[in-house]
Formats: sequence, structure tokens, C-alpha cells
Amino acid sequence: MTIALKSKDTTSYFSISIICLFACAWGVFVLGPKPLNIYETNWLWHDLAQVYLAWAQYTSDPNAHWLMSSRLSYPLELNFALFDPLPIFLLTFGKLSSLLPDKTQYFGIYFLFCLNLQGILGYLITKKIITFSNAPGIEVELYCIISASFFILAPYTFYRFQQHIALASHWVILFSIWVSLCTLSSKTILWVLLNCLVVLIATGINPYLTLMVLISQSFITIFAFFKKSQFQILLRICMLLITTIVGFKIFGFLSASGVRDFGYGVFSMNMLGPFNSNGWATLLPLNITDATGGQAWEGFNYQGLGVLILLIFAIFLKLKNKIIHHSLFPYRAALSIICFSYLLALSTTITISSIIFKPYVPSIANHFLSIFRASGRLFWVGDYWLILAGIATLPIYLSFKKSTYILFIFFIIQVIDVSGVGWAIRNKISTIQRTTIQAEAITMNPERYDALVVLPPWQCNTEKTAGGGNNYEYLGFFAADHKISTNNFYAARILPEQTEFHCAASTSQPTFIKNMLYVISPDFFKNLTVESKEKLKCSFNNEHTFHLCTSL
Repeated sequence: MTIALKSKDTTSYFSISIICLFACAWGVFVLGPKPLNIYETNWLWHDLAQVYLAWAQYTSDPNAHWLMSSRLSYPLELNFALFDPLPIFLLTFGKLSSLLPDKTQYFGIYFLFCLNLQGILGYLITKKIITFSNAPGIEVELYCIISASFFILAPYTFYRFQQHIALASHWVILFSIWVSLCTLSSKTILWVLLNCLVVLIATGINPYLTLMVLISQSFITIFAFFKKSQFQILLRICMLLITTIVGFKIFGFLSASGVRDFGYGVFSMNMLGPFNSNGWATLLPLNITDATGGQAWEGFNYQGLGVLILLIFAIFLKLKNKIIHHSLFPYRAALSIICFSYLLALSTTITISSIIFKPYVPSIANHFLSIFRASGRLFWVGDYWLILAGIATLPIYLSFKKSTYILFIFFIIQVIDVSGVGWAIRNKISTIQRTTIQAEAITMNPERYDALVVLPPWQCNTEKTAGGGNNYEYLGFFAADHKISTNNFYAARILPEQTEFHCAASTSQPTFIKNMLYVISPDFFKNLTVESKEKLKCSFNNEHTFHLCTSL
């Protein structure tokens, strides 16, 4: 028994090693050299830039406490969770940044970590859901390795590498699925501890991913206990919800729960989203009309031709074989998760290609749903359950040997097809050149100043802000590089008190303070009183069209 166990463990470790090698190779192919160079930050733009700035400013602020700091919202404190910097990791590893070289980034390494975890968890979930029969161990291992590769090759994961670090953390969705399946027969206390731990981790990463984790766990629980105990269903789901609230409170996301962006439906998923590769796929280069603007960006859910054929083949096997076979896979829960997440992703603006249909939605429902403006993301949990359904079906109706051969063919198709998507993302990352500004353009001695104050700041007027619409990038990097505060930021949500303070200051005559650097737009400068201008020493920056001033 001991020898067999050791042999089994050795085989599993070998399989996981192969999976990790493939994940690293694929990650390097998609990312290219820039993200993997820790000293290269010019590819960090938009959301990635602001996450970097959040880490850099928070970790260099000696007065930062928990997730609060005034470095990016000077002089007010702001919870850094609103910049989506993976709060759980910021709290856990943030202070270790002092041991690392200055002006370095580790986003590319984290993306490789995500792919590796997805592959490993895909392997473990496959082992949990497939029906082994009396298949030889080597065939089972091969099948599980190939299955794991589909999770590494999921386009909607590596599509986020060009956009957002928190939303690329799909491993937490797979982690929740694995824990849910492993604890189906566990006692209530153990189930609550393990599943609530997953939810707590998710709340420390991103609210969208947390919602998807809750959807998956809730439907698995409902179908597992539907005929056994409604009390158990209620108890377990209540514990998940309580953990969610506590987690959002701990990690700061709850502070923005009352902020609404009423854009639910704009960044939705097109009904044909799972087939839409934006024209990038090698074998299925469909580019479906973006009906609302932003669907292809936020609602990207392309499956890959290999997965689509796998699903068609799995459905064919189910329809052809009328006999109900024993399966470890929870088909009813999976179908419910897929359908529910698909409907959420379609949002209240249902689109099929360029056709738009807006059903009536009660205002109270719309008020709640508006928290999740980018609804197209919500099908990611359904995407992974689709892959699992296809993988679980083949060995039920075919021998393991045939299943492995067929799945390998689908894997080859998937690699060829999504390599086009991966190459497009690699090219996008390689050509991104974030706007920068030289230190001399601001001042030769930035360390003399306490803060860089932008009038009006980006968050108040993105079009008329001083220095142009991407000033939060280059001015933010300047402030972070020199470890000084700024009032100019881009965040996922802006709290009312922040808006009131910063935007009121940008519409009135400000009080100019010594030891401050002021970046002022031409329109704002023109409206200053003569008395205010006399108190300033200014120069004009022609490249970025702003006045650079200090108080006399």
C-alpha cells in the first residue's frame, strides 16, 4: 500500500511538472519579453498603471495603515482597495517591497503564477470529476494533463494580461470549484471553514470574482442538498454571504458599495460572445459587431475552437446514448451555473450581433445590478464549467484510450486557434508605450516638495485636466518615483466625499501652499485671480500644455 501510494504521488508530481512547464511556455509566448523584465514599466498603462502606482505609493508611505493612505488622494486618505491592487496580497507582501529594487514590477511573473495555478487546479478538478472505471493509471494521467491544458489556454484569462491584474486571477474561480467538489460529503463545520476561506480569499482579490465564486458554490450546494436538507442549503449559503460582507469590510471594497455607476448593460456580453475572437483567432476569426461599445473589451468570452468542438462532441455523445451512465460530474449544478452566469453577463441590454433588446427591469433590481457595471465578465465562471462538462462527458461514453486521443486532437485545435489571440495580445503589449515625463520638465529637485497637486485633477474632469487625459499615468509615475503625494488619480470607484473635496477645489479659487508643486491647466490658470497669480512662480510646459507653478 505504501509503495503504491508513493508511486501514485510521484506520478501526480510528474504530471503537475509537465503542466507547469506548459503554463510557463504559454505565458512567455503570450506576454513576450517586456512584462517578464522586472525593470520594464513602460508597458503598464490604464488599469495596470494605476495598480502599479497603488502598490508603489502605498508601500513607500510610512504613514500608511491597513489599506489607508493619502498618497494618491492628497490630502485625504483613501482606501487603496479602490485601485484594485489585490488587497490581500498588498497586505500580505506589501511591506516586503522594501527588500526589492526600486521602480520594478512583477505583473508578468504574477500572470505566469495565474496560468500555473489554473493548470494545476484544472488537473485536480479533472481527477475529481471523471469516472475512472478500470482505466490504467497512465491513461488517466494523460487525460488529466491534457484536460488541465484547456484551462491554461482559456482566452478570456490571458486576454486580461493587457488590461487588469486582479481580473486575470481566474485561479480563484477554479480554486472554489475544486474546494466545493472536495467538500461535498464533508461535515458542515469543515465545509463552512474551507468554502468560506475561499470566499474570503476572493474578497481580497476582486468583487466580480467573488460574485462568480458565490454563484458556483451556491448552485453546487443547492443541488447537493436539495432532496436532503433545505436547512443545510440555507445555513451554508448564509455563511458564504456573511463571509463575503466581512471580507469586503476587511479588504476595503465595502467602502464603495453605495457608489453606483449606472452603466450596467454597456459592458455586457453579446449573445454570440463565446464565438467572438475579435477576429484574432487563427481558425475561427469571427469579429462580431460590438453593439454597445465596450463589449469586446469587457465582455470577451471567446471559448476557442477546440473547446467549441469538444462541447459539440460531448452533446452528440449525450444525445446518441440514451442510457444514463453513472458520473461523478454534477451536471445539473453545472448547467444551472452556466445558464445563470450567461444571463447575468447579457445584462439588461441584450444584444445579438448588432441587434439590441432592452427588457423591462424593476428599478430596485437595476440599482443592485449597477454595482457590476462590466457585466460581460460574469460568464467566466460559466466558461470554466463548460470546459469541465466537456471533459467529464467523454470518458462516460468512450474508453479512456479513445477519450484521450480525441481530447488530444481537440487540444491541438485549441492551441492553433487561440495562438492567434495570444499573438495579438503579445503584439499589443509589445507596442504599448506609456506616456512619460522627464524630471526636468517638472523640477530638478522633486524631493523638496510634499505633493504634486493637479488642477483640475483627472478624476474630476478627464477631458480638461491639466496635461491631458492620461496624466494620471505619467504624473502618477513621477510622483511615485519620487515618493511624493498627489491629488490626481484613477480609481474603480470614487467616493462622494472624495469627489466633493477634490472637484470643489478645482472649481473655486484654491489656496496655494508652499512646498507644493502645482500642475495647472491653461483654462484653470486663466480663471485665477490676479492676486493668486502674483503668489505663484510659473513656467509653461509646451509638450503637455500645462502651467507648472510653485507658491512664493
